[in-house]
Amino acid sequence: YLLETKLVTISVITYNRLKLNKLFIESCLQTTNKDKIQLAVVDNNSADGTKEYLIEQHKLNNINKLILNDKNFGLGYAANQGFDINLNNSEYVSKFDNDYYFNEGWFENFYNVMMATQADCIIVCKLQPGQPDSEKFIFEKNNTRFYVNSKDIGGCFFIKSSFIKKYNLYMDPKPFQPKYIGPNQEFFNKVRKNGGSVVRI
Repeated sequence: YLLETKLVTISVITYNRLKLNKLFIESCLQTTNKDKIQLAVVDNNSADGTKEYLIEQHKLNNINKLILNDKNFGLGYAANQGFDINLNNSEYVSKFDNDYYFNEGWFENFYNVMMATQADCIIVCKLQPGQPDSEKFIFEKNNTRFYVNSKDIGGCFFIKSSFIKKYNLYMDPKPFQPKYIGPNQEFFNKVRKNGGSVVRI
């Protein structure tokens, strides 16, 4: 059913880095049938041509929903904006950093993992090279492989809209600061605390 309706929202946060923003949007459009997803962008007051590019893509219907903030509200705040505008029309909402690139077949892989696990939260980016790998157990089901003891590292993830609404679960809007684990890891802690399942593709 998911492949036949727009029940998945890709929500990306942008702040300058025009070249990366173009790569993100172009790779998303090239590797995903627009009938299967909707694309939402929250911009934190970019000043390098990004804002104009996003407006153009929105007019072309390549971007379905666009929020243009009048100042940089930070990562967590913008991610929550992306959740809010999509909760009522997507089974899974998401938070993506704008330095992510979509490879061919990514959506089908996500869909297979979603169907195999019914996970509340699915992280869709890999650990950076050189990071300690504690994700040593890979589960396999219906020819689909994924990590079930995922490390809480990942700037790109999908989460069930129903889970956010049930637990009023949002990302911490405060900015990065010393000894702060960051909004992504802090958010995953909240998911698990409320009994949610987290896997990584």
